[in-house]
Amino acid sequence: MAENLRIPERLAVRTPMQWTAADNGGFSKAQKRRLTRPLPDGLYGPERVNAADQRHDRQSFCWFMRNLIYTYRQQPEIGWSTAEVLEQPNPAVLAPRMPREVGVGDGRAAQLRRGQLHRADPAARRSVGLHPRRLA
Repeated sequence: MAENLRIPERLAVRTPMQWTAADNGGFSKAQKRRLTRPLPDGLYGPERVNAADQRHDRQSFCWFMRNLIYTYRQQPEIGWSTAEVLEQPNPAVLAPRMPREVGVGDGRAAQLRRGQLHRADPAARRSVGLHPRRLA
């Protein structure tokens, strides 16, 4: 769950999993000196960052990934369709359209998202046009 920069090269990110705030992050009941690699300590140690705590914190990265996976499974057009960007006059707005591919539903449904790229542009609140342009 964190890097241990005291370990050289790529082994720095291959630390034992921090399951709980218990000794050794709940990974092992062995003495610390017997672990294959030391756990991170301080700000990213298991007493502050661990899987058990993140399961209950809706602001955690664990919940972010959980919601991302749920959305992906519930809306397959996001991950599997060919996106089209609707042309519209405001450069501060991105409007991707993701049609459902044949074989998913009746093939006619589509999902339209609108992203405002510039917070201070009040014109971005207007509706977008309906002229799709396929992304390369």
